[in-house]
Amino acid sequence: MKYGIKCYTSDEVQERIETIYGEKTIGMNRMHVAKIGSFQVIPFQSPHNGTECDGFLIKHEKIGCLLFITDAEYCKYDFSKMGINHAMIECNYSEDYLDVEENQGKTNHVLQGHMELQTCKRLIQTINSLMLRSVGLLHLSSQNGNPERFREEIEELVDCDVDVWVAEKGIERELRLEPF
Repeated sequence: MKYGIKCYTSDEVQERIETIYGEKTIGMNRMHVAKIGSFQVIPFQSPHNGTECDGFLIKHEKIGCLLFITDAEYCKYDFSKMGINHAMIECNYSEDYLDVEENQGKTNHVLQGHMELQTCKRLIQTINSLMLRSVGLLHLSSQNGNPERFREEIEELVDCDVDVWVAEKGIERELRLEPF
């Protein structure tokens, strides 16, 4: 943002952003379609420990329909009939990796602000269809997550043609409708 790149978010989040470097934020009405170039974007509220956060449903003729959700405990919306082609979804932690006694404050934030593996799996099951092309797992915890395990468990849920990947620094993914 400090480099003048336009950042799109919901009106609710935009109102709470403190301008430090002259950020250029553009607010969009939640649950309403906004056109950004050749993209259609619908922001929706994502529960994140009382903090305003958004997920986005993004449509484009070359990639189809992308569901993007991060910094969310869960998704309260049903996207099962939206024909999702690509999903980029937070899969932050697994409860069996949490050490609840180590740092209670941090643990509460994780539990109330980030998506657990089983919650992520339930969401992906609802959008799984023949139209689904890829699932990217985002915002994995370094202490409470396991990238390989998470990827394998998601792969078990979806068709073998669905590309399941874990976001890593420096890695780029091409999203397209056609598999080749």
